[in-house]
Amino acid sequence: MESNNFLSRLGIYGWDDLAIVVLAALSFEETILLKGETGTAKSLVFDKIMDKLWIKKRKYNASMVNLDDLIGIPMPNWRRTKINYIQGNASVWDAGAIFIDEINRCKPELQNKLFPLIYDKEIQGVKLRSLRFRWAAMNEVEEGDGDYLGAEPLDKALEDRFVYAIKVPTYRELSLEDRQYAVSKSLEGVEWQNRNWGSYAVERKKKKYSFHSCFDYHVETIARCKLKFQSICEKLKPFATSYAMTLASFLLEADIEISTRRVNYLAKTILELYAAAMAMDEDGEETTFETAARLQAYHCFPGLPGDIKLREKIASFAVEAVKSVLARQDKQIRRFLSITDPAEKIIYAIAKRDNLTRTDIYQTILQNLSFVNRYQRRVLSYLAYRALRTRPNATLNFFEALRPDLQFCLPIQSKICGGGCIPLGYRESREILKSLNPKTDFSKAANDLINSFFFDGKGFAVANDVYYVFDLLKKYYPQVIGGN
Repeated sequence: MESNNFLSRLGIYGWDDLAIVVLAALSFEETILLKGETGTAKSLVFDKIMDKLWIKKRKYNASMVNLDDLIGIPMPNWRRTKINYIQGNASVWDAGAIFIDEINRCKPELQNKLFPLIYDKEIQGVKLRSLRFRWAAMNEVEEGDGDYLGAEPLDKALEDRFVYAIKVPTYRELSLEDRQYAVSKSLEGVEWQNRNWGSYAVERKKKKYSFHSCFDYHVETIARCKLKFQSICEKLKPFATSYAMTLASFLLEADIEISTRRVNYLAKTILELYAAAMAMDEDGEETTFETAARLQAYHCFPGLPGDIKLREKIASFAVEAVKSVLARQDKQIRRFLSITDPAEKIIYAIAKRDNLTRTDIYQTILQNLSFVNRYQRRVLSYLAYRALRTRPNATLNFFEALRPDLQFCLPIQSKICGGGCIPLGYRESREILKSLNPKTDFSKAANDLINSFFFDGKGFAVANDVYYVFDLLKKYYPQVIGGN
């Protein structure tokens, strides 16, 4: 039975195990390095996908291309204040996708100029606004390998800039069924090659501007993958961070070196591959993180040898990292759900802010603040602000909800009150604050909180409530901020 996945529908057979990886790379416009023997359809895959998505593409042979081919001929403007480029048909400026073939045959001086093109989508310091997809291909070689004259092992710094590295299957590795499909499908082109080229061009032009023709299986699958990623990204960021760090620790313990950039890629690609696997899961089978982790082991380590035993070892590390992180998170979630005291639940959510989603943290704080007394509310609101204000993607709505308490947390002032009226708790507050080291952060927090009650129009109900607020701060501060 003919395979029916993302790539086989394009006429690419034998790549069933790679379909999820390719979908993830396309959906999130990641860099891809295709490694394989000659004649294994590396450039064909690029052509078919980009043609299907109507992406303007450029293909370069790294062994023959020069910088002028990429950027054109530099010419100053008539005022000699700016450099313009006379562009050729192969220039990269308006390309939506580029394919650099034989990248390991590239001249060293050009190879250095490819770094920003592949990694930052820029060339000669100019951002390429249209460029989305950066693919490259190479024949795998080792030192002293004479099968590919002129080919050298790829520079490690350049290789590490590729997010995905895909080992392309050879004809020997294809199943008998895939071989038959691949060969038989290649003959289908013979029929239309004899058609009238004028009518074929007209039909192609019509199809290009047909709105409904764009929404075929491949475009819909990419859109579905992006939506899946959007739905899981925020919730699973803590998991992805812990997973990448855990896997990196396993690799370093096994004397397998890994760069910081690659660890960052691991955190990102585990979510991308998981989203792609869910988008491809048409049969309703359960998609697991172990599936994504195994794909990572085989296709996200371009700088490592292609030794199958090494890849299997990394795959076992990846699966173990997933299980380890999930077990830790399950324990934390059970602990979180078992807490019944509202104040303790708020403190736990703030203290474990790196392991919980932003939504869980904010909702827990705001929901439980309504069940504590006003002294606890003031202390907890202040500590939540101090702990969460510098977090990425902090929401203004959350801090606006805390404003009724935060607005009174002012620095100590010279006059607490006028007219000779000394409010309740004033003497007690001076006694407490004088006992603290004024240079510590804890002392500043105590100043802000205790003095806030002298400005809110309510003050302390009784003088001893000052000690109650101070005790709350001493209890919660180390758990949330740390130290004293």
